[in-house]
Amino acid sequence: MEYELNLIPADIIEEESCRERIRIWSYSLLIILIIFAGSSLAIRHNITTLKKDIDILQSVRTGLLEERSNLRAIKAEREKFIEFNRQFEGLSQQSPLIRIFKAFDKSIDSYTTLTHLSGTFISALSNTVKIQGITSSTMRLGEMLHKLATTSIFKNIHLTYASQGESRKGHPILFEIECEISS
Repeated sequence: MEYELNLIPADIIEEESCRERIRIWSYSLLIILIIFAGSSLAIRHNITTLKKDIDILQSVRTGLLEERSNLRAIKAEREKFIEFNRQFEGLSQQSPLIRIFKAFDKSIDSYTTLTHLSGTFISALSNTVKIQGITSSTMRLGEMLHKLATTSIFKNIHLTYASQGESRKGHPILFEIECEISS
């Protein structure tokens, strides 16, 4: 049998053991505090980043809402334009005045300018239109008269007046044409 004999008193051993436990608990507590502080800093950093992301998303959302309202306004304007276009096309297909203007538009060239347009619309049998304008030559005036004569809208086309004028660009031809509208 073997015996151990300890010459260090028991209270000193107990005190040393207590110090060792305090040291272990202190280190453990210090490690826990460091972990807690690090986690807290990481969480704060994440929260700050998330707040910035939320602010960015809010500004993007605000921009998108504005764009959506702009798109709605544009869509409403587009719908108004489409409706206006439908009505205008309906008028242009029905109105005899539009047919008259289209015939004049097809008859004149870029060197001819209409300065006056008047009409007398008495009845379905007697409707006349009088136009006055300026053109660059008698040849262009003749072409315009020929084009007007080939349309089905006008009949009895008369050149009532033609005169050569003076301007900085040469000698333009002033004219007046009177024609009846076919029924």
